[in-house]
Order: sequence, then structure tokens, then C-alpha cells
Amino acid sequence: MPEADQKRLVAAAVTAARLETGMTERLMAAVPPEVLSIRDEQASALGRLAKDGAVDAILQVERRTMRFELTRVAKDKDRVSSLNNGLVGVDAALLHYYKLRDDPDAYRVLDRDLSLPTNRRNNGELPDDQARKFFRAQRARLLNDKRSRYTDSETAVLDARLAALAAAERKYVALQRQVLGLAPRSR
Repeated sequence: MPEADQKRLVAAAVTAARLETGMTERLMAAVPPEVLSIRDEQASALGRLAKDGAVDAILQVERRTMRFELTRVAKDKDRVSSLNNGLVGVDAALLHYYKLRDDPDAYRVLDRDLSLPTNRRNNGELPDDQARKFFRAQRARLLNDKRSRYTDSETAVLDARLAALAAAERKYVALQRQVLGLAPRSR
């Protein structure tokens, strides 16, 4: 690429970054400090949940957050549909988690029901149940949200939700392995 074209691209990127930064600063100036404080507290609380790895608490928080988004934030039919699917998924994930935790024998039956290779994860070791599908779908939903132009505090909350989901999924997979009699996964 000629040097003149490279300089033009760099100049355009710098200008776009300045415009975006200016927009973010204007948006941030319009957000009341109390809201920023609440978002910081929310991100902090989600971080603590992620450290604890409390799967049911993390899923309950996701359910409440999606219900809030559905009633207060979602405006277009695609977003409403996505959130409704997410709510169905989180309920299924909670049922699978409780079954896995409270009734390992019933979960072993589910494992046998999901024995086809298309229903397996981790080289066929673990069933790809509704909880695992929810974790993937919700992570994709949140990553798509991060592409929007959010303020830094909103992005911090999304990052904390992603981290909490990742922690819940790790704990869920470890519990799956334990119930099915598989060795813990080495890192």
C-alpha cells in the first residue's frame, strides 16, 4: 500500500477514535453519578459471584437481568425474541443444574439419553445439555451487546456478566465430570 494511503487510513482511524471518545464523554456527562455508582456496584457484585462460582445465583441474576431488559430496554422484535429465548434457556439451565446437583442418578439417565455424538462435548465425554447450550447462547448474546456503543460502566457490567457466566460454566462442567465419574479436567 502506498505511504500516502497508509497516512490517510491512520488519520481516518484517529479521527474516528476522537469522535467516538467525544461521543462517549458526552454520553457520560449525561448519566447521573448515582447511576454510574449503581453500575459499578453491580459489576463488583457480579465479580464476587464469579469468584464464588455459585452457579444457581449467577443463573438467577442472569434471569432477573434479562427480565429487566425485556420489560425496560428491549425495543425491537429481534431483541425481544432473543431475550425470550434466553429466559427459556436460563430456566432449562437451572433445572439441569438442580438435577445435576440434587439427583445425580437422574442426571446419569440424561447422560445416557444424550449419548449420540451430536449431543456430546469435550471429545464426546460430556453431554451437551440445555445448561451448556444456554451458557454458549448467553455468552454470544452478551458479546453481541458489547458491540453496541455503551458507556464504560455499562461495558464493565457486561464484562462482569461474561466473567460470571464463564465461572458458572466451569463449575457446572466440573460438577458434570464429578457426577459422571470422569477425572477432573487438567489445565
